Amino acid sequence: MSYKLTDILGEENRQILEFFRYIVYAVFAYLNIERDMVFILSILMLGDMIFGVLKAMRLSIKIKMSTMMWGFATKLSLLMIPMVVALMGKALEKDFVWTVDFAIKMLIVNEGFSILANILSIKQKKNIENFDFVSLTVNMLRDFVISKIKNHLK
Repeated sequence: MSYKLTDILGEENRQILEFFRYIVYAVFAYLNIERDMVFILSILMLGDMIFGVLKAMRLSIKIKMSTMMWGFATKLSLLMIPMVVALMGKALEKDFVWTVDFAIKMLIVNEGFSILANILSIKQKKNIENFDFVSLTVNMLRDFVISKIKNHLK
């Protein structure tokens, strides 16, 4: 038996999801952010969520719906990082393309390492901590943008 997205979400929720998807695509296109990189990042985020659930099941960690929803919200907020950097660049009339590419690639690396840590946790049946590339990346981007703003104001 196969299921459609509307069977799971309902028609109204599917339309809302589609609307937001088109908005996100439009913003990425406006900001010249590569769609392929965003697609890869999205696939890895989904994979990380799946392996996170499998890890929790393997380690007998109780999975709460609120925890999963916060995890999902966090994943969505990660997608905002490249958009925010690109919008700041547009506002300053600066080309932040390489910075946006760097942010997306660091998020991809972060999700990849998280999946690997989850796989190791499943295999070894113990919690393997993941390195937080996101915080490192956000701090680096923040420092970079602040220095550009300071130079722009001189």
